[in-house]
Amino acid sequence: MFAVALAYQRAVVITIQIAGTGNVQGIQFWITAVRGLVAVLPPVIMAMFTQRFLVRGLTFGAIKG
Repeated sequence: MFAVALAYQRAVVITIQIAGTGNVQGIQFWITAVRGLVAVLPPVIMAMFTQRFLVRGLTFGAIKG
């Protein structure tokens, strides 16, 4: 909702974009797969770049120094 509030009036959330792949011919599964991949890639890439900081932060309290 936050992104929709800051975006222009015709903005659509990515989950609605993914669900809206149906048309008169039926569901276009390849379009659905591509949209799902585009939705998943940014968080995965961010997690890959920040993985060492995430692990360090999660294990920081478990180690006595």
